[in-house]
Amino acid sequence: VMLIAFLALIVLKLLANKRQSDNELSGFRAYEKVTPVTVTSASFKPIEETGTETGVFEPFREVSLISETQGEVLELKVKTGDKVTKGELLAAIDKGLLDEQLTLARLNMQNAEEDLHRFENLVESEAATDQQLEQVRLKYENAVNQVAVNKEHLEHTRILAPVDGYISSRSIAQGSYISPGMPLMTISEQSRLLFVVQVAESSLRQIKPGQKMKVFPTSLPDVCLDGVVDELSVNSSISGRYPVSILVDNYSSTLKPGMTGQARFSLSEREGMILPRKCILRSILDPSVYLVSGDSVVERKVKARLLSETQVLVQDGLVEGEQVVLSGHINLVPGSKIRITN
Repeated sequence: VMLIAFLALIVLKLLANKRQSDNELSGFRAYEKVTPVTVTSASFKPIEETGTETGVFEPFREVSLISETQGEVLELKVKTGDKVTKGELLAAIDKGLLDEQLTLARLNMQNAEEDLHRFENLVESEAATDQQLEQVRLKYENAVNQVAVNKEHLEHTRILAPVDGYISSRSIAQGSYISPGMPLMTISEQSRLLFVVQVAESSLRQIKPGQKMKVFPTSLPDVCLDGVVDELSVNSSISGRYPVSILVDNYSSTLKPGMTGQARFSLSEREGMILPRKCILRSILDPSVYLVSGDSVVERKVKARLLSETQVLVQDGLVEGEQVVLSGHINLVPGSKIRITN
């Protein structure tokens, strides 16, 4: 009897253990049907849409020097590519003939002045007419003007730099003869540069003079320059795009005209509903998302477009505050039970 009772207790214990094991297995299987997901809330955030255009650096200003006198080039102090400062002597012109012309002009002025004093005395004694005095006075004024002109010509025998910059071209050599109106050299001002880009008509409407932009030189990948829109062209190029000039500082003279780079500028600033790109199921061409509905998910079509590689702008289909599945899509179908892990 004791043996039978002992065996009965063992059987009952085994049955209880099996029942408990079956219950745990059933619960585990039910738990396995709940998919863990992470979610994000649909909310409005500031949007700054930017544009990027490739362009070329150009001199801010080029000053062409033109001869205002004549004579032989006795000294030439600079060559192409040299850096010059405002007021620096660039070239010296022979002034021998001009010195003689100035001496003669001063002598003529002195004689004209003596004639003027003499006729003023004659008019007072009524030995000459006012008309004769006026003619003598006119002759004196012409002589004074001629002295001033010759002085100016002498000053122009010293060719000085009108601005800081670099000699970008030179059309004279030492020993050559120059005459008035002849081009001498060109100075390129490079402490500031213009970065010129070509933008489409749609982008041009968003750009205003004085607008700030970021400029990234190709040859200096770690450098970001602060630029300001200086000019907007009203005429398009052959390609139908419009030149925009961006003024940037170049005090270190690291950049040179002709170098390339990229300009990054803001096209618009507003608010929009932004979601991570991975919230979108399948293709952005036919976008939809999984929304949390109680303890399960539903699929909803939305209207969206890409903002960047990682973000999309939802234009229609979502209400602020709705929870969108961020990860765990692979195991979901509409109606799947979920467990939010974040």
